[in-house]
Amino acid sequence: MPFSPALFTFLTDLAAHNDRDWFTANKGRYETDVKAPLLAFVRALAPRLAEIDPAAICDDKSVFRIYRDTRFSTNKAPYKTHASAQFPRGREKGPAATGYYLHLEPGGSFLVGGLWQPDPTVAGRIRAAIDTHAPTWIAVRDGLGGLDAGASLVRIPRGYAADHPLAEDLRRKSFTAATLFTDAQVCADDFVDRVADGCRRVLPLVSFLDRATT
Repeated sequence: MPFSPALFTFLTDLAAHNDRDWFTANKGRYETDVKAPLLAFVRALAPRLAEIDPAAICDDKSVFRIYRDTRFSTNKAPYKTHASAQFPRGREKGPAATGYYLHLEPGGSFLVGGLWQPDPTVAGRIRAAIDTHAPTWIAVRDGLGGLDAGASLVRIPRGYAADHPLAEDLRRKSFTAATLFTDAQVCADDFVDRVADGCRRVLPLVSFLDRATT
């Protein structure tokens, strides 16, 4: 059982005391209650994910640092108040990578698969694939019970009819599907199973997007 309630206790405390002095004084808690369990979890997930999606990268480098990049942000809080890891399909970590992302936060943990807000060129390739391979896309989408709600273009992209039967999907800015977890589920013995099942569930979407963009 890699995670314990101490994970969420630390993150809650960090949200209330997001400054360097507090973090320095409590860094031992971070190492013991957050970083070490997350690394252990990723190592336990790695062979499971390799069976589900051999193209996904799952190793120690999958874990994101706790430190925020505040250079271009008005929010100067130095630390993230969540723990996270990303398992991209053969690419470096980052929002432009197709794959899987695990987010652990008090009351807001989830696994998401797909691609979040790709740049216009990549988004254009996805929309072309949706249009060209409509039956496959519909099967993927409906097999997930729909995709996550999110920001959409005001109008259908240029080149597609306003009454296109997949207009809603063509207007999407992100193409993701999430699985939500309670704090108790994150701390349960079967959490690796739950995350593996979540990756398996969203694999058809990840595969469709990867084919469309590579």
